[in-house]
Amino acid sequence: MQSNLITATPAARATDPESSHLAAEGVTANGQRSAQQQAVLAAVRRWPGLTSAELAQRMGVSRYVPGRRLSELETAQKVRKGEIRRCAIGNRSAVTWWPV
Repeated sequence: MQSNLITATPAARATDPESSHLAAEGVTANGQRSAQQQAVLAAVRRWPGLTSAELAQRMGVSRYVPGRRLSELETAQKVRKGEIRRCAIGNRSAVTWWPV
């Protein structure tokens, strides 16, 4: 399944506990990471200029899904950070995301 990944950046930091590395391996091996990357990219294309929390709400997923995948998509040069503005969900300053 990993061949469908948009980018295969490490899903866990070197300093993260072993449980995080095992979870990262699992989400990559079962195809969930790839599916999330594709879904988040589609959401950014559909709703450009939203924050990660706003994207999560529109997608009907946990805020952690776009939060984790947007940096991977940025590394793959599929999305870019935009201006910072007040997020309608978190009511604080947040970066917006745009398709490349």
